[in-house]
Amino acid sequence: MEANKMIKAAGAALALLGILHLIAQFFGPSNEEVPEVIQMMKDYEIEMMGTHTLMSFHNGFSIMTGLFMITIGTLQLAHASKIDRTMLRTLMFFTLIAFVVSLQYFHPLAYGLILIGFIGQLIAYRKTAPQ
Repeated sequence: MEANKMIKAAGAALALLGILHLIAQFFGPSNEEVPEVIQMMKDYEIEMMGTHTLMSFHNGFSIMTGLFMITIGTLQLAHASKIDRTMLRTLMFFTLIAFVVSLQYFHPLAYGLILIGFIGQLIAYRKTAPQ
């Protein structure tokens, strides 16, 4: 039973990160602190099955990241009792990759929540070890 609680805590941390990410994306402070970079991203066009700006790619991937974190977290919360060791290994692998990437590109709140997610998964994995 303890493993389920750890899986749910990990899922809650990842879902919270996704929710906070989307809130910041849509309602956070404006990036006008570096207007020249923002303008360059808006002006830089990419021809790939139509014309898109670098800013549209940035915003799209940012939204997908938030939705992805919410999805992974929600799945862990909803299906904690059905998650076995194989699934935990897979979740830990991708959560660890997200953590390493976040150390380079994100702030402490983001990588802290990802780390909480990984630690919860790791504890659950250890608790489900065959006796």
